[in-house]
Amino acid sequence: MHSFDARKNGVRVALYFVLLSALSCTGGADLRLMTGETRVIAHRGGTGPDGTIAGCLRTMSGGVAFLELDVRLTNDRQAVILHDPTVDRTTDGKGAVDRMSLEAVKRLDAGVKFNPAYAGERIPTVAELLRAVGPRAVVLLELKVPEAAEPVIEAIRTERAFDRAVVRTANGDTLDKIREIEPRVLTGTMGRMAAEEELEAFVARLRSFGVRSLTPQQDERVTRQAVGRLQAAGIAVWGTNTNDPAVWRRLIDAGVDGIITDRPLELLSFQRR
Repeated sequence: MHSFDARKNGVRVALYFVLLSALSCTGGADLRLMTGETRVIAHRGGTGPDGTIAGCLRTMSGGVAFLELDVRLTNDRQAVILHDPTVDRTTDGKGAVDRMSLEAVKRLDAGVKFNPAYAGERIPTVAELLRAVGPRAVVLLELKVPEAAEPVIEAIRTERAFDRAVVRTANGDTLDKIREIEPRVLTGTMGRMAAEEELEAFVARLRSFGVRSLTPQQDERVTRQAVGRLQAAGIAVWGTNTNDPAVWRRLIDAGVDGIITDRPLELLSFQRR
């Protein structure tokens, strides 16, 4: 197994949705990922219960059109939206999700711990999540286990979400597998940004994996020059999860295509100042 390692190698949301609906499944993909603006990306779906449909819809109602979510598998190989390896933190149940059937997972309440008003909210499958948000959002799906790749691909096919779902992993073998199985699926990866003298080889390596986005670590190498070179190669750059306004400012000034944050509505307000 080889992993990707870089060390080795304003518009209003309503208008944005109109633009997205006009884009084709293929030609529109680049425009959805690289819009010329820094998009707010809601970590774990943002402002509602972690990783739930209700949480995502609440975030979207505030004007956020990019959602970052995590994917794990049940013991019957169903791809579900869940960050942790266990259901303990976000639901009224206990135990490892990969030891539960989808039927058992669906009995858990994924909203009540966040707020009693969300009681009855369930852990969604990837297909259910994509169906619920529809074409109004771009969904970043991080594979917490490489075995989730095939079920996620099937969900994207079922929902015809090729232009609005990005499958993300740092595992090079998984990236290769996704491209082999279904080249229409957009993929992304994560890792350190290359040093300036290594940038060309770095971009070439990313292109060899066929990725369309990079989430670099927040370090001094995330510069306007580096970001621009990646964008010129058709690779969107998304700042990794941060809630720090000073980091937000640095990433915006570097021209990144999006910033992942736990505070999406605050970042929206910050951008409008």
